[in-house]
Amino acid sequence: MIKKILAVILALVAGVVIYGIRTERVAENNARTFCGSIESGSRLSDAVELAQTVGEDRLRFAFDEYFTVGFTGMPPFSRHMCHVHYQGARVTATEYVRMD
Repeated sequence: MIKKILAVILALVAGVVIYGIRTERVAENNARTFCGSIESGSRLSDAVELAQTVGEDRLRFAFDEYFTVGFTGMPPFSRHMCHVHYQGARVTATEYVRMD
């Protein structure tokens, strides 16, 4: 009986670890892909339009010099972000950032 309980616990732990690894990879890939899809010098309006179709609504932020699109990795704290820097109406750079 104890062996069965230990086997179940081990299976649950393994499942959580596998889920976490997969979730991290997907979130990082999505953030990097989004960053890579926006070229420096492109129109800001095009980048904003694209940003509205990806990421998570609660992880989109706009600041004076950049906006951010985020993807959640392993809950509850891991975030994979793409910062899109701009000046005027043009994108100047993109930057992948991982926040734990």
